[in-house]
Amino acid sequence: MKIKLMALCVLIMSLLVHAQVIAAGALTELHFSGTMVDPPCQLLTKAIRVQLGNVSASELYNTRYSTLVPFKIQIKNCVVGNQSNVRVRFVGPIAVRAFRISRYRARGVGIVLFNSRKARLDPGQLYPVNAVADASGITDIIFFAAYQKLRRNVVPGQANATITFELTHI
Repeated sequence: MKIKLMALCVLIMSLLVHAQVIAAGALTELHFSGTMVDPPCQLLTKAIRVQLGNVSASELYNTRYSTLVPFKIQIKNCVVGNQSNVRVRFVGPIAVRAFRISRYRARGVGIVLFNSRKARLDPGQLYPVNAVADASGITDIIFFAAYQKLRRNVVPGQANATITFELTHI
């Protein structure tokens, strides 16, 4: 009986040692990564036409910009404000920190954009969206556009441009 008990103890000990060896050899760390993000925004604005109006070339003689004209981009169901992960970027043909107007038209001017606080936005840069949604979850992101004098002498003519905006959800 002692021999059977001793054999059983040896068997149990060898299984425990064997199990520890297997467990020790199989120990690895698992690292998980990911990011919890807000759901993507719904873009309500598809195309925007900003009428800068008829601006006299002489109006830009003594000033750098024409009158600022407001426009807005509407989004829905976005987290915006100080904790916003939403960014906007404007892209298009560039001429001296302004958007270039179509060729063979007015010369010496470009189009510049400003945020709601009337701070100038450089082409191609990402800017945070700081706006407040209304009760239905719709947010109006306000911007301004103006002509900018690029040269001393502005030549009159059509001054149109196409600028693309990108909303990024970081």
